[in-house]
Amino acid sequence: MARRGFQLDDLEMKVDVGLPPSQQPLPAIRPLVQKPNQQFTMQPVSKSNLIHGQIGRMTRPTPVRISHMPNAPILHTVFEGQAVVVLEQSTTHYAILMQDKLMGYIPKVFVELIRENIYVPRPGAPLGALGNRADHIVHEAFTYLGVPYVWAGNTRRGLDCSAFVKNVFRKIGINLPRHSGDQARIGLPVQDGLQTGDRLYFAMKGGRTVTHCGIYIGNSRFIHASTNNRSVAVDTIAKGSHYGKRLVTARR
Repeated sequence: MARRGFQLDDLEMKVDVGLPPSQQPLPAIRPLVQKPNQQFTMQPVSKSNLIHGQIGRMTRPTPVRISHMPNAPILHTVFEGQAVVVLEQSTTHYAILMQDKLMGYIPKVFVELIRENIYVPRPGAPLGALGNRADHIVHEAFTYLGVPYVWAGNTRRGLDCSAFVKNVFRKIGINLPRHSGDQARIGLPVQDGLQTGDRLYFAMKGGRTVTHCGIYIGNSRFIHASTNNRSVAVDTIAKGSHYGKRLVTARR
């Protein structure tokens, strides 16, 4: 596959100009509750429409199925290195959050748990049932988890960091500029501690020039369209971390 060099929105790297891996659309309508023959256990409930999830990373390309059964219909294929949010588990399978806000099933053996607990929407929870703007932002942001990073992309088939932030906030009625540097001038500067749903802006090349962005999800973690992970993924801004040292401003 031929590759081409681009100046990316956050750092310089090579981008595959071919199609992203197995971006088949999910069915327009499918059941909210799958009933496998195994007992799946839900992570502890935190709020009425939010639950605990755990971040995992795929160790090989794997089909995601509508249930744990070997011949169940395939919803999607996740690629090696892709981040997923695990919501439930049995002895053999994990149930992961999908783009349509329901669940898909993958074998546990192909997932490496990072064991970072995060709050995510309960599958099937109506958007109107979420309590505040931050919940709405997280709800929408996590539906992009695993979408491939594509420089200048602007859809669920692939997008870059600023398109990701722009699309998430557009869903809740806030229109932002297309580029991260312009976005960083919109909204109130955060001066009283980060809150879930705040927009983060980074100078990946040093100095103060903004070249990357993401959305804070709490516990020193943020979600962003990442070139390093090749997809929308979760990383840390903890003190001394790669991104923590490059964070220059946050907006609310």
